[in-house]
Amino acid sequence: MLRLFENELRQREAAEAERSAREEREKREVAEAVESRRRAEVEAKRRAEEESRAKEAADAEHTARRVRERQEAARAEEVQQHAAAEAARRAEQERRAKEAEEIDRAALEKPENRHAAEIVEAAEQARRSADAETERLDRERRANEVVEAERAAQTERERRETEKTEEAELAQQLADAEAAQRFRLAADEGNTLAQNNLGIFYQYGRGGLPRDEREAARFYRLAADQGNAAAQANLGFFYENGQGGLPKDKSEAERLYKLSAEQGNAQGQVNLALLLKDGREAARLFEAAAFKGNVQAQVNLGLFYRDGLGGLPQNEHEAARLFKLAADKGDAHGQVSLGELYERGLGGLPKDESEAARFYKLAADQGNADGQVNLGVFHQDGLGGVPNDECEAARLYKLAADQEDEWGQVNLAYLYENGRGGLQKDDREASRLYNLAADQGNELARIALERLA
Repeated sequence: MLRLFENELRQREAAEAERSAREEREKREVAEAVESRRRAEVEAKRRAEEESRAKEAADAEHTARRVRERQEAARAEEVQQHAAAEAARRAEQERRAKEAEEIDRAALEKPENRHAAEIVEAAEQARRSADAETERLDRERRANEVVEAERAAQTERERRETEKTEEAELAQQLADAEAAQRFRLAADEGNTLAQNNLGIFYQYGRGGLPRDEREAARFYRLAADQGNAAAQANLGFFYENGQGGLPKDKSEAERLYKLSAEQGNAQGQVNLALLLKDGREAARLFEAAAFKGNVQAQVNLGLFYRDGLGGLPQNEHEAARLFKLAADKGDAHGQVSLGELYERGLGGLPKDESEAARFYKLAADQGNADGQVNLGVFHQDGLGGVPNDECEAARLYKLAADQEDEWGQVNLAYLYENGRGGLQKDDREASRLYNLAADQGNELARIALERLA
């Protein structure tokens, strides 16, 4: 009886072992199938990516070829024009020479004519005139050849620069497209860095993705909820400005900025400082972010030192140093602030209006309204070595006014009021612009409105 029980127990154990082995085989087969499917998907994506790259490269080559063809056609047209001018020059030389020969012939055929001496003198004068004209035309031809050579060299330089730019843009597009695919795979696995980066790509429409702030906000939230500091700063910015389909909520923005700043994120520190009413805390945050190289923090900390805000001592030398750090990185606000110190000779810098104008132009070319207004003033008054050009001043003021800059509005209104800068006198338009500036608290605009009333 005992043996019978042992046999039954062994049979059960064998059956259990067989069942476990079968289940293990099934799991392994499922895992292998999943892995095989995953590999197939990766291979398919890789092939699609290669095909996309090949197509983009072909498109880029087609574009570059068309640019080269247009440039070659332009050069051929220039050569034809030059040849036509040369033919006209030679025809004129031949005509003058023929006239001289005819005069000589007349003098030889009628020596008895009482005007023979005059004819001979006229022939000599015609010869001298023809020689002088030939020399002048030769000089023009040589000068034109130099100009044509320089133009051809400049065209070639521009063609090469265009090709380099197109190649760089294509390389960046391909790199962004590849990065977007990798971010997508990693984001689907919960990687917060990839989720934040994918949000940035959606926010700005990079990597072949559509510009979609709602999708950007979704990815920022996925990363922010897992504690990613950069995503918290980005999501906070959306709440602060009511972007990405989110309500404008400064309290939620401040909460997210604090979470980001507490982790040492420079952008979170800057965004929080800009929201705070506590100047000392703002100065502390700006200093922490500026130390990390954040240009926005460097400019704002420089303003605090320039004006003695946030409990900091007034120190224009330190302000100039911070503005230069930001300006050297191409930051427009840093360029304007540094230009203003050069214009006034502050912060240990020499008074140098030409250098101020250079920095104002760098900022204006980036669309900075302060840079546009300051450069416009320089053009209006002929300062800093720039041309005295009120039409250019008017153009710059309008660019700034279109960005709702109060000084752009005031200066443009002044030109309308007085019919200057190529603008027709228009008191109605001047009043409209003055009103826009006055609504922002501009005292000069308010006084001007009283004058026009």
